[in-house]
Amino acid sequence: MPPRSFRFKLQTVLNYKVEMEEEEQRKLAEILDRQGKERAVLAGLQSLKAQKNVELLQKQGAGKLNVGEIQMYRAHLKQLDVSIVNQEIKLQQIAFELEEQRKALLAAHQQVQIYEKLKEKNKEEFDAEIEAEERKLIDELATIRYDGESKF
Repeated sequence: MPPRSFRFKLQTVLNYKVEMEEEEQRKLAEILDRQGKERAVLAGLQSLKAQKNVELLQKQGAGKLNVGEIQMYRAHLKQLDVSIVNQEIKLQQIAFELEEQRKALLAAHQQVQIYEKLKEKNKEEFDAEIEAEERKLIDELATIRYDGESKF
C-alpha cells in the first residue's frame, strides 16, 4: 500500500483567500501612494502661498505696488487658500479611504489565518492518523513474529 500524502480539501479556498489578501494589500499601497502625491501637492501649494506672501510684503515695503497689483496679489492668495482647503479635504477623504482599506486588509488577513489554522489542524490530525496506523502495523508485525517464534 503506497504511503498517503496530506491533501487539504479546502486548499483552493485558501488560495483564493490569499489572492484576496494580496489584492487588498495592493489597494492599500495604491491609496498610500495617492496620499503621498496629494501631500506633495499640498506642500507645493503652501510653499507657493508663503512665497507669494513674501513677494507681496517685499514689494509693499519697497513701495513698488499700486492698488491694482495689491488686489491681484490678494486675489491670488485667496485662490491659493481655497486650493489649500480643497487639498486638505481631499487628504481627509484619502485618510478615510486608507482606514477603510486597512480594515478590509485586516479582515482578509484574518480569513487567511482561519484557513491556515484549519489546514494546520487537519495536517496534525492526518499525521496522528498515519502514526496510529503505523503503530498498529508494527504491533501486528510484532504479534505475527511472536506467534511464529512461539510455535517452534
